[in-house]
Amino acid sequence: MTFPPLGRRTVLQGLAAGAAWPAQAAAGIGDAPISFVAIGDWGRDGERSQRAVAQAMGRAAQEIGSRFVLSAGDNFYPAGVQSVTDPHWRRSFEDVYTSPALQTPWYAALGNHDYRGLAQAQVDYTRLSHRWRMPSRYFKVSGQVLGSRLLDLFVIDTSPLVDALNLGELFQQVSRGHLAPHDTARQLA
Repeated sequence: MTFPPLGRRTVLQGLAAGAAWPAQAAAGIGDAPISFVAIGDWGRDGERSQRAVAQAMGRAAQEIGSRFVLSAGDNFYPAGVQSVTDPHWRRSFEDVYTSPALQTPWYAALGNHDYRGLAQAQVDYTRLSHRWRMPSRYFKVSGQVLGSRLLDLFVIDTSPLVDALNLGELFQQVSRGHLAPHDTARQLA
């Protein structure tokens, strides 16, 4: 029996499903539950549909008392950002997710569309933003930072793990001059 190659979405869905059960099972031992909102594939230059989702997301975050936002990648369409001063930051992020309930940390992962731009610019934006949290291409947020001894958050960079098998995506990155070196073994360790 042969299996199709795993795509980024399949990897993320599996990780999310696997991570959800232990957190729910452990929640009854004294710590308050952690509520957060998650979004992916969102950076659309503030188009009407993006703004509608942002408004609904703000209402949901307020209702559940969200502590942070988890951004699952493809943060800026169609081809990432080019710098920390790229207008995409304002048009797709700062001027769109304005709800008071979304003025929390945004722990962000990179997606393949982000690698079509300058991925390092998203890491560097962390130093300029009170919300954007991407200290490196993959990272861990400890439960202490999140406010719970029951949860550590691991933000992984799936693109280098799956893009090596995707020649079309590699071509997109090379054609834009943004093929970034990766140490996948170090990330997996």
